[in-house]
Formats: sequence, structure tokens, C-alpha cells
Amino acid sequence: MEGFEIWDVIQRGYGQLRLNAAGRILGFDLPSLVTISTALGYDTQALLLLFHYAESGLKEAEKAHGNVSHEECISPAGGG
Repeated sequence: MEGFEIWDVIQRGYGQLRLNAAGRILGFDLPSLVTISTALGYDTQALLLLFHYAESGLKEAEKAHGNVSHEECISPAGGG
């Protein structure tokens, strides 16, 4: 159940990222995601244990694909 909940929170708070001055992703803005979790009635303590893994996945994706927006990943022909 917590896996679904953390995915739900991340999708709802996808814009809640910490960025450095160059625009590189540093990680999630955890206070914002905790606020979302609380508002949805989720077990915040359990989710805090899982955010670390989600953040690691985010950083791995950035390492593999760069720091680009989803619009840049989609080709103009729609083949993205």
C-alpha cells in the first residue's frame, strides 16, 4: 500500500523539487511532499522511509537521461 501512496504523492507533487543555481535537481522538497501526504491521510512516517529510494531513482534517471524537461524528451513527430 505504501508503494502506491508514495507514487501518488510524487505524482501530485512532481513540481516540488530542490534545484541548485544551475537548475540541476538536488532532490525532492520533502516538507512539501510531507504536506501532501498528510493532506491525503497517508502514513507519513512510512512514506519518509521510502522517499529516499524514490529520490535515488530520480537521481539515477537524471544521470542516465540528463536534466531535461519531458517536452524535450518527446520528438516533434510524436515518436518520443
